[in-house]
Amino acid sequence: MKAARLTLRQLKDRAASRLMGGLTILVALLVPIMVLALLARARPLFDIAPPGRLLLASEWRPLKQMFGFLPFIAGTLWVTLIAMLLATPLSLLCAIYLAEYAPGRLRELIRPPLDLLAGIPSVVYGLWGVLTVVPSFEKWLHPGPAKLSGVSPSCAAITRPATRCWPVGSCLV
Repeated sequence: MKAARLTLRQLKDRAASRLMGGLTILVALLVPIMVLALLARARPLFDIAPPGRLLLASEWRPLKQMFGFLPFIAGTLWVTLIAMLLATPLSLLCAIYLAEYAPGRLRELIRPPLDLLAGIPSVVYGLWGVLTVVPSFEKWLHPGPAKLSGVSPSCAAITRPATRCWPVGSCLV
């Protein structure tokens, strides 16, 4: 009787193992499938201009068949750099304060909203920045600070547990 249960269990384990292996292969194939689908959909654009020219051209005039992505790429990198330069010190200081100096009650009060803000995808913060912040402050404010609001909670939430592991008295501040 015990041998029959063991055999049944082994069969279940093998079936589960094969199922998980098949699902793993399926997930691993998703990325190449998505790349191939993207290339197939972009084929008409690649017939107009090679990928190198698309990435390095600076003029964007779709009606004249000119598709230069360089301004978009440079703008994205510039805004990201500004956001990181602003967010990194603020996030580190926030994490160090919460880990080393904040009273326990304040730490426990701030942690849930900080974790909640860190869980919001940066795309949502970007959309909020484009729809709300930029129109309100477009004369004075660069788009970087809107992105800062999405980067800072994530950095602080990630850094806070790491700073809790520092030996007592080793804080640089």
